[in-house]
Amino acid sequence: MMGFQSSGRPCRIVIFGPYKSGTTGLFYKIRNSLSGAVRTLFEPRQYLPERGDDDSWVLAKTILGAGNGPENVRYSGFLGFEKKIYLSRDPRDLMVSGI
Repeated sequence: MMGFQSSGRPCRIVIFGPYKSGTTGLFYKIRNSLSGAVRTLFEPRQYLPERGDDDSWVLAKTILGAGNGPENVRYSGFLGFEKKIYLSRDPRDLMVSGI
């Protein structure tokens, strides 16, 4: 994951994807490749900055399309992240999983 460390300083990374698209596997793969302090956010409903976020890695995994539940995900809070990764699934696979 050298691309994440090329700038020499920590940054904020968010992974967007629907359920069953590999977001969890990618989350842990990136997490295990980062050195230093890492703040992890696993399927948060929103991003709330904390003191120290500018000096450490922030890694978030957010589910796309999770607005059908009691709480909507506020994606706009993640759009300021320096690195955004979007994963998708074949629509036919989603249909089969839903049956």
